[in-house]
Amino acid sequence: MEAIAAAASDALSGGAALSREELTAEIVDRTGSAHLAEVLGSGWGTLLKPLAWWKVLCFGPPRGTRVTFVSAAWLPDAPDPAATVLRAYLGAHGPTTPELFDKVWLSRGVTPRARLKGWFAALGDELAEVDVEGERRVMLAEHVAELAETPPSGAVRLLGAFDAYVLGAGTTETRIVPAARRSAVSRSGGWISPVVLCGGRVAGVWDDKGATLWAEVPPDDLDAERARLARLTASLSPDS
Repeated sequence: MEAIAAAASDALSGGAALSREELTAEIVDRTGSAHLAEVLGSGWGTLLKPLAWWKVLCFGPPRGTRVTFVSAAWLPDAPDPAATVLRAYLGAHGPTTPELFDKVWLSRGVTPRARLKGWFAALGDELAEVDVEGERRVMLAEHVAELAETPPSGAVRLLGAFDAYVLGAGTTETRIVPAARRSAVSRSGGWISPVVLCGGRVAGVWDDKGATLWAEVPPDDLDAERARLARLTASLSPDS
């Protein structure tokens, strides 16, 4: 990643605005690593996202329907993306650890450890350590009291595919998705199934034909949730 970052920085120096294909070709040429063409050209942005976080690049002016990338030096006064996104992430998905944040949400664990810990350390007193079933994690200090006062819930919810609740913590989080059921939630091709939540944990998957459950879910609560979604869908219909 350090070599890729150096190559990208060099390619974008001098005000260059390069398409994804052009930037990929430049990085491959500078590193001599032809295998990078596939991962850099992927629409997933597996390697481009961490480069943006490292302030190597950002989006440039569009070229018709195609995006371009420019040096992040174009944005000298921009706020630190790490601090901005960390606050938002922790507010929605904390408590977590730096390692989990990087591995399951940001870049699949490729961020250098010192850089990752530095992002969290920079938030200082904004963070508080908490105990999650014997594991030390961090969250926003301003949310600790509210979380401590929130009673457990047995609510049943039907979430859509790729829902942020599941993706934020990651499908490897066994407190949310049972390990034996992960393949039913995180399927081939990067597909994340619509899930049935009961008490905040994934209890099954569902579609328009019904639900496949592996944990007990009160039938009346499930029916009520389906009815709620039906009303919501009807209210959003152009004919309503």
